[in-house]
Amino acid sequence: MSLLKDYPRDKEIGIRCHFGLASYYERFGSEQELLGAYETIKKIYRDDQRVLSIPFFIYRYYQRINNLAEARKVLEQATAEYEAAFKAHANDAQLSMLIARSLFFVYAETKSWNRLIGFLEQLRKKYPNDPSFPFSIASVYRNELKQPHEARRIYQEMLERYAAHDTLVTLIKKQIDSLPQ
Repeated sequence: MSLLKDYPRDKEIGIRCHFGLASYYERFGSEQELLGAYETIKKIYRDDQRVLSIPFFIYRYYQRINNLAEARKVLEQATAEYEAAFKAHANDAQLSMLIARSLFFVYAETKSWNRLIGFLEQLRKKYPNDPSFPFSIASVYRNELKQPHEARRIYQEMLERYAAHDTLVTLIKKQIDSLPQ
């Protein structure tokens, strides 16, 4: 990797080269080389937000080679790491929201619906003016848990909370109208 030698202090070039190397190993190398490349990235660039995506790349790799047990293990480990990171970075709004997206993905991918709802409830309390969290909660109740009555309850709460937002109220009412009785 000539670029790494030519620009040893350029973080952007470095992380891109390392991710490129990991991509190469995924296609042409061994599992050991791939995992080693990702460990190197995590070690050298641990403060870079792109490191958060590494478990997903590894998960996707194991899915592609049909090693579903290992893929599940990767997500379980990622969940624990993301939960700890989310708590550790609770005061950094930008980073905590990046971690939150990662947690959202792993909870949904593992079909951990109750954990996802609990997590979204935390976010809803922390960011009460953001309607995306109650919408997501209602969506999980409606589409995944098949509990339209709970989705309706969330939508009704949203109608009260966001009554001054005409466009949002219209959207919420359409969601309520589309629920089974």
